[in-house]
Amino acid sequence: MLRATISMICLLGVSQTISAQSYLPPLDVVMEAITQQAEVLAADERATAVDAQARALALGSYELEATLIPQRRRTNAGQSMDELEAQVGRNFRLPGKAPLDREIGARSRAIATLERNDTAHEAAVRLLELWMQWLRATSTDEEARAQLQSLQTEHASLVRRVEIGDAAQLDLDLITAELAHARATAVSTATLLSAARHALNTDFPQIALPARAPSLPDPQALPGTEAEWEARIINDNYEVKVAENEAARQDATAKRAWADRIPDPSLGVRFFNERDGEERAVGLVFSMPLPGRYRRELASAERAQARARLRDVEVTRRVLAKDAHLKVVLATDALNQWRAQHEAHEAMRAAANRTHRAWELGETGLAERLLAARRAREMAYQELGARASAHEAQLRVRIDSHDLWHPAHGHGEETE
Repeated sequence: MLRATISMICLLGVSQTISAQSYLPPLDVVMEAITQQAEVLAADERATAVDAQARALALGSYELEATLIPQRRRTNAGQSMDELEAQVGRNFRLPGKAPLDREIGARSRAIATLERNDTAHEAAVRLLELWMQWLRATSTDEEARAQLQSLQTEHASLVRRVEIGDAAQLDLDLITAELAHARATAVSTATLLSAARHALNTDFPQIALPARAPSLPDPQALPGTEAEWEARIINDNYEVKVAENEAARQDATAKRAWADRIPDPSLGVRFFNERDGEERAVGLVFSMPLPGRYRRELASAERAQARARLRDVEVTRRVLAKDAHLKVVLATDALNQWRAQHEAHEAMRAAANRTHRAWELGETGLAERLLAARRAREMAYQELGARASAHEAQLRVRIDSHDLWHPAHGHGEETE
């Protein structure tokens, strides 16, 4: 147990040194953008409403009730007399019910706060997806435009060589086709980049995109073990905490229903003035409903609901454990995939360079050289995609473990 605690403390310390500032927007800008999301603002208002409801529940729904009955009595002898009857009273909660009402209100407040934080968490996840989509589209578009420019230069050079009879028309036809393919790729990547930029600007207008997107560094493994990250995701998860608080609230509700088997009494003061004031009286009025099976059955239903809520907590924890394990494993797998793609890209680029030199020496044809160049470009695109996916998977683990873009951590969650 001590070793696990020390390991967790070390992980917390090491994770603070993970820096994503080089390719993520500033932390204060991110947090402000998240809090300004419509769904987060709506959750804030719902939390305010729940807070008011909790205060009302603590005060109780019983209020003073006044009854006034002015009347005029007429006797058989023809005599008329003014009379008045008045009563003021209210119901009172029996001992033990008010603390349960306050507990129900406190649990409702906690649930509303957790749900608000979970809404902000989902907004952070959406921002990560859109931001990484923009970075991925940007890097791919830059690669496509660089490849297009290189082919345009080579095409212009080959045109001049054909004109002076230093190159065959077939070679020019081949490189013209390759250039057309590169133009189509550049148009496609530009469209994807425009769509990614528009989506980010639409959902998070508070974040001003830089003129030039930051480049993604080589991904590094998350510090600590997979089990430690899984534990952090599970132990600080809003869904589990909501389920636990809902179970506790339902338990208090069941106890309240059980206490309500004995109804709350009402107590009041009654005053009447009859026969033009000849008769006056002041008295106490006590009333109480006589309980029956109805209240007992309602209490039994609430107790069954409380037991069901406890089972819901178990289900939520089980689902979360699988999800946390999957996310951490996917982060490791994405890193390994990038390493493999990076290695394949380096090898393919070296092969393309050798093929290019062989073509310059006349040892191979242009078709073979263009094929090797196209494969190298495809490998470059795959490497860029794998690089972005590896970063995104790791950042998702950090967000789900509340190590990144989480309001409770303030501005100290990322350090250089």
